[in-house]
Amino acid sequence: MASNIIEVIPLRYDVAFKKAFGQVDVFNAFVRDVLNIEFEVDEVIQEYSYHEQIGRVKLKYDLFAEDKERRIIVEVQHAYESDFFDRFLYYHLIGMIEQVHNFRDYRFGKTVYTIVMLTSLPKDTERLFGTLNVSFQSIDEYQHQHNLFPHRLIFLNPNLLNEHIAPNLRLWLQAVQDSLDNSVDLAHYQQHPTLQHAFLSVQKQAFTPEEFTKLKDEAAWEHTKQLSREEGREEGREEGREEGREEGREEGRKVERQEIAQNLLAQELPHALIAAATGLSLDEIAALAPPPSPPPTPPKTTSTRKKKA
Repeated sequence: MASNIIEVIPLRYDVAFKKAFGQVDVFNAFVRDVLNIEFEVDEVIQEYSYHEQIGRVKLKYDLFAEDKERRIIVEVQHAYESDFFDRFLYYHLIGMIEQVHNFRDYRFGKTVYTIVMLTSLPKDTERLFGTLNVSFQSIDEYQHQHNLFPHRLIFLNPNLLNEHIAPNLRLWLQAVQDSLDNSVDLAHYQQHPTLQHAFLSVQKQAFTPEEFTKLKDEAAWEHTKQLSREEGREEGREEGREEGREEGREEGRKVERQEIAQNLLAQELPHALIAAATGLSLDEIAALAPPPSPPPTPPKTTSTRKKKA
């Protein structure tokens, strides 16, 4: 198979991801393979926000689309932040809550699916998964499941591909992973023209000056955050080293005080006086004191009887 390698902007960048996956044909195919549902829309909105702010945080979704029954939210995230999972659960819940407009009708008109694409490895080794589905399970006392709330939040990580991921979805994750080193061999995707279309849209020569400006800003911001994290780790290590040195110095001072206390104990000075002189507690002085000498053993006495003549 002849190779057909092209230079691309990695799909870890919002600008590139939205440019590729914001295309209607790509978006529809991606959603169908991730969610295994029938889905077809004519418009995908980038950086979508609701007309009225819901909650205290104003949101913008990377990609947003909906039909008569479903609302699809797609987000791409490169770095794990401390609030990563909570943040995207919030995004997901707002996508549901926004549909409730008055106190007379709490029904959700559309099922909400939120897909989060993560392009870096987590620090928490307990969260090493290629895909994670979060749903509202409804189980009664007989262990029967009821599909009351079909909404789903899906996390995807192309860096953790494995054979347990469905083949159709695995191909999308493989495509994102392939782009991370700035080049893709289109020959590997001959059987998937939609993915080839996505890659062609993020070739370097396909980017406008305005898109390159956004890309540069995004890369600079990522670099700044990375430096901040590294500086924080180095500061933490230096603080740890200094704490270790101080602990060592304190331990040395404590040993000196204990040696002084033992000398004073040998002179049979009162414990209270030794504690005042060394700064050690009475309990510490008592622990250093030699055990009391056992009382002297009385000499054995032997009785003698006179022999009868």
